[in-house]
Amino acid sequence: MMHRRADDRAGLKSLLHTTEQRLRALEQKAAFYGASSDPSLTMEIADLRLKVADLESKLQPPGEIPTDVWAAMSPDDQRRYLIALVMGLQADFSECRAKLNQRAELLMGALIVLELINLLVRALT
Repeated sequence: MMHRRADDRAGLKSLLHTTEQRLRALEQKAAFYGASSDPSLTMEIADLRLKVADLESKLQPPGEIPTDVWAAMSPDDQRRYLIALVMGLQADFSECRAKLNQRAELLMGALIVLELINLLVRALT
């Protein structure tokens, strides 16, 4: 699970970096064209800013949110944040439980094989 988190984090950092590069390029383009820039450019810039904010929040350690950000959030947003946090913890717990079940099944299989070998050894001696 730790490796998956590290891989996910590295992927998110890479995506954030790429998104920020694209955002900067589009902002420069918008600045160059000024008021005559294509409206789709403005829309894409807004979308990329939201995506950057979302990626930055995903890279922040779970449960940690700056006090000023929390205070600025609406009660509905605070509720949504807490629900997402709990759901993430539940997903992590479910993943751990599934891996433990798989390992327990493998151990049970190994014990059965060892017992069969023990029976064979007894029968042959």
